[in-house]
Amino acid sequence: MKKILSKTGTLTVCVILLIAIITTIACWDELGSLVRTGNYDSTDNMVETIMAKSATPGVAMVVSERGKTEYKNYGYADVNNQKRVTEESLFELGSTTKAFTALAVILLENEGYLSLSDSITDYIPSFEPTIMGEKVNITIHQLLAHTSGIPPWSIRLIPEGTTEDMLEKTIHNVSDIALDTYPGTACNYATVNYDILAMIIEKVTGKRYQDYMTENILVPLGMTDSYFSTGQEKETDKLTKGYRVFLEKA
Repeated sequence: MKKILSKTGTLTVCVILLIAIITTIACWDELGSLVRTGNYDSTDNMVETIMAKSATPGVAMVVSERGKTEYKNYGYADVNNQKRVTEESLFELGSTTKAFTALAVILLENEGYLSLSDSITDYIPSFEPTIMGEKVNITIHQLLAHTSGIPPWSIRLIPEGTTEDMLEKTIHNVSDIALDTYPGTACNYATVNYDILAMIIEKVTGKRYQDYMTENILVPLGMTDSYFSTGQEKETDKLTKGYRVFLEKA
């Protein structure tokens, strides 16, 4: 799934709240524990303490209280070059992109292009998952809710590369995947669920996923400093450096 990059100085990108912490901290439980157990004098003290305890080099955040919005920046976007985080800094939104994908699916349902109860095979006939050797149907709603039964380890089937056919290759790699559970019976977070939704968006709109999302969600929201990273665009010097490979691994 492609990532969105976003400018922290724009009001409509409040979804990147504490995004630097999200991309560098070991896990949400650790962050929650730090916030719950800490005794802080101010917002600045809380953020700086959490940064120190979690070895987080830089943070950009939005503070909204009683209708007043304030942007705060801490630390470094690039530690080696001592480049500080500013309101112009860009961060990868990572899996927060899933919320935008879900919104696109809802918009397409409202416009009559699809129904959440539709089977995936209605749009991708080659997608034939199985459980205990038996072919089963997965609905769009089950993909959205992560109740498809697709195993979390399926993220390893997403190929590396930046060519235009990477989404198609991903779907091909999971087309006959063996499910962990029957669709609709259990929640199991799997990134591939949203790659399949991205393909469905392409099928029903006739547009590339990133083009449809930009035209119908980012631009109408005024998110003109946000874009999808496909690996084909020139990397801006406003992009912050990442310091953890995966959210759950150091």
